[in-house]
Amino acid sequence: MSICGITAIADRTTRRGLKLRANAATTVKEATYDTLTLAPDQSMIRLSGYDKPLRSRHETMFVSNNSPDTIFGLSIDITYLDTNNRTLHSRNVAIDCCMPPSSTQIIKFKSWDVQNAFYYKLSPKPTRSSGTPYDVSCRIRHLLINK
Repeated sequence: MSICGITAIADRTTRRGLKLRANAATTVKEATYDTLTLAPDQSMIRLSGYDKPLRSRHETMFVSNNSPDTIFGLSIDITYLDTNNRTLHSRNVAIDCCMPPSSTQIIKFKSWDVQNAFYYKLSPKPTRSSGTPYDVSCRIRHLLINK
């Protein structure tokens, strides 16, 4: 039996001699945020272009802001359906963003498919392995806007 010991010397990773300037004034402006719960028409926001390939760990979609306000966050209810329209899974995803009026941005969030066994039915079909196709149903639940 032998016992080995390793000694490591820590490297200094911070810069020496940094000083806080006493005359640097910082002002923090308080922003007032409001949360909107959307009506069933949901005309303020448009979701499109959902995608999740077979081995992807993330899902993406486009969000279009048709409201007159800047959106700083949104909450999306997502229902995952199999090819027979049965529910596989459902969840709510909260997204932080800064989306000005009349703009479209892509959002990316962690996938529900932790085993990488499913792919969105409109994504490219996998060529080498078999995955299970699914469909999604998305609905905006809340918007975070600055008022």
